[in-house]
Amino acid sequence: MAKLPGQIQDLGDEIVRGFILALSWAAREVQQRRKKTQLLVRLMDGQHSLWSDADACLSDCSDENVIDIPGIVHVAGYVGKAAKVLVRGEAAKDDFIRDHLLRILRGDGHSVVCGLRRTATVQKLSKEKRAEVDAACGYFTAHANRMKSDEYLAAGLLIATGVIEGACRYLVKDRLERTGLRWSASGAQAMLILRCLKASNVWDEFQRQLHNATPLKARPPQVRSHSI
Repeated sequence: MAKLPGQIQDLGDEIVRGFILALSWAAREVQQRRKKTQLLVRLMDGQHSLWSDADACLSDCSDENVIDIPGIVHVAGYVGKAAKVLVRGEAAKDDFIRDHLLRILRGDGHSVVCGLRRTATVQKLSKEKRAEVDAACGYFTAHANRMKSDEYLAAGLLIATGVIEGACRYLVKDRLERTGLRWSASGAQAMLILRCLKASNVWDEFQRQLHNATPLKARPPQVRSHSI
């Protein structure tokens, strides 16, 4: 679903972020379709506000039946930031990133955090460089209960948001960000709704419903005379 920020009348026409509107829609769909004990997987990047928003919108879901997965590409980004300040040489950095990602994929995130902090201390990094390592360790620690990639992979679950982000690019960017285009919020939202219908393979059903609706009364053509 592609959703721009919009006004909510029940909240006094307050402008609500598109992410909240989309999550609220998703929550309604989950409530209608999900069986009582069916597993719910929430796959997103590590931005804390996204998870708190998801918690607020999906508050009816019990914790034991919900799996939260931070996308592995975002995890890899933090490993890369740490490698940039801890390792010299491109080949060595690639080996460092590969080794640490494999450990994370095997469910050993705790040892990764301990190793990064120990290495940063031994190297006596500057304040700025140490901040990069601390940011990575803080990310891994904050999402420690979600970084169970070995369990997710064993269960056949997705651990990367690439398919989601690719869909966002196709739905939004490829259509709205063409050269020279300018959009109003209402015009962009209308186009996104139509594009979602088309991409979801329900365009023909939408057309049938549209044509079966009560048609407007046709107006007779107006004939205008022109003087020469």
